[in-house]
Amino acid sequence: MWRFIRGFFAVIGLLAVIVLAVGLGGAYVAYRQWRSPEPLPAAIVLRLDLRQALAETPSSGLSGLTGPGLTVSDVVLTLDRAAADPHVKGVVALIDETEQGLAVTQELRDSILRLHAAGKWTIAWAESFGELSPANQAYYLATAFDEIDMMPSGTLGLTSLAVQTLNAKTLLDRLGVVLSVTQRESFKSAFETFTAAEPSKANILQLKAVLDDSGSQFEAGIAAGRRLDFQAAGAAMAGGPYTAAEAKAAGLVDNLIYGDQLMARIDDRANGVPMVDLDRYAADPPPAPDHAPGVALIRASGLIVRGEDDAFGRIAANQLADTLSTAIDDPAIKAIVLRLNSPGGSPVASDIIARQIHLAIEAGKPVIVSMGNVAASGGYWISMGATRIVAQPGTLTGSIGVVAAKPVIDGLMEKAGVLATTLTNAQNGAMWSMTVPYTPAMQARIDAIMDATYAGFKDGVAVGRKLDPAVVEKAAQGRVWTGQSALERGLVDRLGGLHDALGDARMALGLAPNAPLDIVPLPAPKSPLEQVRDLAQHDLGFLGTIQGLATMAQQALSTNTAPMISVH
Repeated sequence: MWRFIRGFFAVIGLLAVIVLAVGLGGAYVAYRQWRSPEPLPAAIVLRLDLRQALAETPSSGLSGLTGPGLTVSDVVLTLDRAAADPHVKGVVALIDETEQGLAVTQELRDSILRLHAAGKWTIAWAESFGELSPANQAYYLATAFDEIDMMPSGTLGLTSLAVQTLNAKTLLDRLGVVLSVTQRESFKSAFETFTAAEPSKANILQLKAVLDDSGSQFEAGIAAGRRLDFQAAGAAMAGGPYTAAEAKAAGLVDNLIYGDQLMARIDDRANGVPMVDLDRYAADPPPAPDHAPGVALIRASGLIVRGEDDAFGRIAANQLADTLSTAIDDPAIKAIVLRLNSPGGSPVASDIIARQIHLAIEAGKPVIVSMGNVAASGGYWISMGATRIVAQPGTLTGSIGVVAAKPVIDGLMEKAGVLATTLTNAQNGAMWSMTVPYTPAMQARIDAIMDATYAGFKDGVAVGRKLDPAVVEKAAQGRVWTGQSALERGLVDRLGGLHDALGDARMALGLAPNAPLDIVPLPAPKSPLEQVRDLAQHDLGFLGTIQGLATMAQQALSTNTAPMISVH
């Protein structure tokens, strides 16, 4: 027994040493990353690596220690800066089959097209656009570049689009599990996988509409980028995938070259101008002019939850509300741009954030929402009262509706030979129990709450978007819309990305279209010391848990300790 105990504590000690080493190593790397960079050469070619998905929010914890990492908004802002910088001659992007999401892909495409409009040459190169795997988004992005090159042995994973649903009700029935779902209304299909043996007509309708709209956007972008007519672009998607030689023969790519040949080609085109990584270029921004008004850039991504803990990629309502409050209280901040990417979450949490946006506008500070890949349900609740809403054509938004679900496992427990006996002192006392199905009285209370929440959501949309309630009713019902369809129904103000949201901020402030702005990220980026502190408090917090478990184990093995009593 004591050998086990000694081994247990040895493992704890080893974990502590490993974590400390990681923390110190990360701090050293962070120090090097955060030092003042060397001056940039007089002329450069930018290298943009898109072989990993870009995050919407800055990295934190262990990953954040190696540097802040470029987010979608960082890349967009940096490429826009490069477009206006005479020292930047061109941009080379390394691409593979990585999916950025349709809306983010469109945002990156827009940035590349602005570079082209500014006279910069652009090249996209891939070893392969997938390898017998899908690469529609990656190729769609590549078509914004002047030139698309790939290896001769690569393949182009371009095909038509498809969407698939899974329905597991039959399986749950066999297990004796029922998911009790209340939804407003028919298009709110979040839990349909578990409640229906096949997809509903409403869900098929909305999925087909999104699929068709998205397909049209792909075809239009490919047609424009490769100088094809719309029908030819559609045929190219339907005819794939392709070998590299087939793709070149069809005019879908330009050159079949290896990486070393690409470097030689760039060297010739740029006359020996050195290549600089985009993150290095981003680390050395010019200062904003003294007279430039401050615009807070607040980025939020993930499931919307109550509280202040934004771990696991969540939007913590109180934390985001505090950040908005900081922008409201800062006299140097004249407008707020909220970059939002969220499938929804808690109505209460969403309302906390929406209220803070309302207070910002009351304080005379316009709030512009820039939607990412998705800003639906609670994500739309947050956005509905903003001064302006900007979405990409491929953004998934709307889903104005509510849904609640409770798993009921009494059948499963019966199959397993487990008897659950529930005692209550009055009606509805057991309504939260997973072994008690809703009674009519319980369901009546759930319905009342859902009706009130849904009505409040629709009222908020009507007021925030200045729409007739009948128009909102038709656009609501829990239905998901693309950004293109949302624009047609008055749910967003314009199509575009962060660049366009900043343009709307200028317009709201009465500035010229190209007036300089002092873009202030909030919360402010953390210093290396602050990151190490946060690492110790959060990422390494499991050491405190282990220490507590060790104390409990030591007490349990002792015959001289008092009983452990806890209150929750």
